[in-house]
Amino acid sequence: MGGSRAVRDPWDVTERPHTKAKLRLLSDYFCRWLVIWNGPRQRQWATRDWYVIDMFAGQGRYTDADGTVDGSPLVYLEQLAAMSDKLRANDVHVHILLMEKSRKNFKALQANIQDFLDNHPTIGDVASVTVRRDDCNSETAWAEVASLPVGTNTPVFLLVDPYGFAIRRETLDRLVALPGRKDLLFNYMVSGVKRAQGIAAKPREALSRREEATLATYSDFLGQDVVLGEDADSPQEYAEAAFVSKGYYVVAYDMDYPDRAGTLYYLLFVTKNKEIAEMARGMFGESKKQGFDGQLCLWSPEQLKAQISWFLPEDPV
Repeated sequence: MGGSRAVRDPWDVTERPHTKAKLRLLSDYFCRWLVIWNGPRQRQWATRDWYVIDMFAGQGRYTDADGTVDGSPLVYLEQLAAMSDKLRANDVHVHILLMEKSRKNFKALQANIQDFLDNHPTIGDVASVTVRRDDCNSETAWAEVASLPVGTNTPVFLLVDPYGFAIRRETLDRLVALPGRKDLLFNYMVSGVKRAQGIAAKPREALSRREEATLATYSDFLGQDVVLGEDADSPQEYAEAAFVSKGYYVVAYDMDYPDRAGTLYYLLFVTKNKEIAEMARGMFGESKKQGFDGQLCLWSPEQLKAQISWFLPEDPV
């Protein structure tokens, strides 16, 4: 129609190579996570029940010009299906908790999960899936997470890939404080931070109601101990307050805009294990070998790894 703007389908990734790249990184790392925890050294002391917690599970599947692309819930299940024999041999069971607030997304997620389970009937030996429709910041959502029987030696993988600023800092702090051997992947949306910083620079009397609401949400996202400086492109202040101050290593993968210069968001990989952080840094660097346009970078793996920022705790615990 003349003068109208087409509404982009958020679940169509045909023109979103950055989303597909993010999902490839998730798949690559989750595969390594399974291999590491199923290894002989970890099996000597780790529990046989592992947990995956995804706070913004979405619909579970995207559409693409070439068909469909697995979202995070199906990424987990595909990797678990591929490793099911090895996991089964060691009596491992992976419990997956999926949270999704949107009713529409929740219904699609349920259908996509059920379709996968119907087509992989033996995966129930090594994995179970719980799908909940809830706001991740609610007390009922937290009660669900807190009820998981996670102990000191329990492997836990957390994915927090929020829509904008949809996770409050206090919610993230609760997740970080969970017991268990945690690895976390967090999406820090630089583009949203820069927009919010621009709004914050305006005189208060000039703000619209929508802008005031954005700033309130933004404040809840940052938390009281984060005051960003002029460099809104960097996730360092947020990462240090939310993770590094608590003894975590943070590896920051800068996901560029596909069509212009600049960083769209950072994927922050969070762990207390320095060796795992080093591995993630190398994996993230290697993923930059090929750009969105298909061109290959001539840098060596070590040079690529050196391009990936990381933030280290002063006193690892």
